[in-house]
Amino acid sequence: MIISQLGDVRTSFKAFTVAQGQTSEDALKWAACHENRAIGETFSYLSELALLWTDVQKDFAEQIKEYRSLYELILEGEKHVTQARETLVSREQREGKLRKEYKKASKKAPAEEVLILKERLTQAEKARDLAHLE
Repeated sequence: MIISQLGDVRTSFKAFTVAQGQTSEDALKWAACHENRAIGETFSYLSELALLWTDVQKDFAEQIKEYRSLYELILEGEKHVTQARETLVSREQREGKLRKEYKKASKKAPAEEVLILKERLTQAEKARDLAHLE
């Protein structure tokens, strides 16, 4: 939601900057039509100031873009963390299930089946450890 709103802010800000620039240009054209030299010079200075201000606003719009991309990176990282947690929980549950089966089988099942379950349990433990490292 924040990422979307930052995109909207940037778009609106850019439109506002364009509108300010057009207003400044229109005011300069209007002042040029008058014979009053003071008005012409004043609006000339205001136009230069508006150009500087527009450059600052463009820089700010770029900073908003970078700020938004940082939020996108944070979101992507959070997705990876969530996925890793889900994988870890899944593997821990599988390990717990195999551990219970192994305990049951060690009491009643043939030795061959116990060895197979022991191997599967070892693999599940390794998978859990790997998921924990992620």
